[in-house]
Amino acid sequence: MHSMRRPFFMYMKSFRSAFWLALAAVLGLGGCFAGGVQKAEPARYDLFVTPPTQAAANRAAVGRDGLLLWLAEIETPTWLDTAVMQYRLEYVEPRQRRSFVESRWVAPPAALLEQMVRRNESFSGRQGMEDCQLHLALEEFIQEFAAPDSSRALIEVRVSVLGGKSRGMPLLAQRDFRQTQAAGGDAQSGVAAFAVSARDLVAELERWLAGLQQESPALMASCRAHVP
Repeated sequence: MHSMRRPFFMYMKSFRSAFWLALAAVLGLGGCFAGGVQKAEPARYDLFVTPPTQAAANRAAVGRDGLLLWLAEIETPTWLDTAVMQYRLEYVEPRQRRSFVESRWVAPPAALLEQMVRRNESFSGRQGMEDCQLHLALEEFIQEFAAPDSSRALIEVRVSVLGGKSRGMPLLAQRDFRQTQAAGGDAQSGVAAFAVSARDLVAELERWLAGLQQESPALMASCRAHVP
């Protein structure tokens, strides 16, 4: 019996098919390593906003007549006008600002802080010619690392109380606020620390304004509004 041999062109056809299948597989793997695998989106965080209970307590302490201020948009320097979460390595190069790659804020820090302040009923006045205004200038919002596993959240704000536009917006009072809160060695611990620092900042702001009403009643008389 004669052995059956496959024609040469059939061998070439099988070879070509195997070659193209192998090439496709190689290109597919190459695509994965060259960017076919999508990079994970950074985690996004906000500052947990708690109900504004402190404001009611402060108003009760100073009586039924309390300050009613219009909160102007919080000013911020250009380097903080971003949702990037910034940090500083004090033990390496304290003058260099860095940013976390896998973590972001949902909005720039000034917007997050403004959301917390606006929930306070003391700052719900309408913008008008006679309204006193509360101006906040955010000067620092950064996580500072003293060591790889030890950091703190730092918030610095300058607060000004201005008279109404009809009176030329005179400066009635001003104070610098600084809040820090211990954190760990990552962005997540920093987020929790910033939430506490921001909450404490708003509470301290409320206490300061309540104190102004008691200490300088004549100065703040133009900003007093009867609260039913």
